[in-house]
Amino acid sequence: MNNDRKSRGLSGGATIISFVVILVVVLWMANQLQMHQQEMTYTSFVSAVQEKNVSDVYINQNSAVPTGTVSVTLKDDGNTRKVNVSDVEQVEKLLTENQVEYRLSDVPKDSMLTTVVVPMLITLGGVFLIFFLMSRQNGGGKF
Repeated sequence: MNNDRKSRGLSGGATIISFVVILVVVLWMANQLQMHQQEMTYTSFVSAVQEKNVSDVYINQNSAVPTGTVSVTLKDDGNTRKVNVSDVEQVEKLLTENQVEYRLSDVPKDSMLTTVVVPMLITLGGVFLIFFLMSRQNGGGKF
C-alpha cells in the first residue's frame, strides 16, 4: 500500500529540485532578454554619435586587443546600451572626430593567481588524489 503511494508522483525532494531548476531557467531567460534589450548595433551607435545623441561613452577593452565593448548612454532616453566592437581604435577615432568625450579602460592583465597559483594547486591536488587512491587499493595507509 505504501509503495503505491510513492509510485503515483514525484517525491518531495524531486519536486523541490524540479521547482528550483525551473526557477533558475526562467531567471536565466529573463536575464538574457534584458541583456538583449540593452544591446545596440554598431550602425545605430555611429548614427547616435554623429547626431550628438550621446551623453557618456565608456570603452572597455578586451584582453584580445583591439576588440572591446562600448557602453553608451543616450541623451534622449538616458538608457545605457552596449556595443561590441572589433576595433577600439576606430571607435576612438570616430568619437574624437565628433568631439565626444569618452573614458577608456586599461587592457585587463592576467593575475599571478590565475596563471601560476591555481594551476599548481590543481596539479598538486590531482597528484595527491592519485597517490591517495593508489595507497587505498594496495591496502596501505589508513586515512
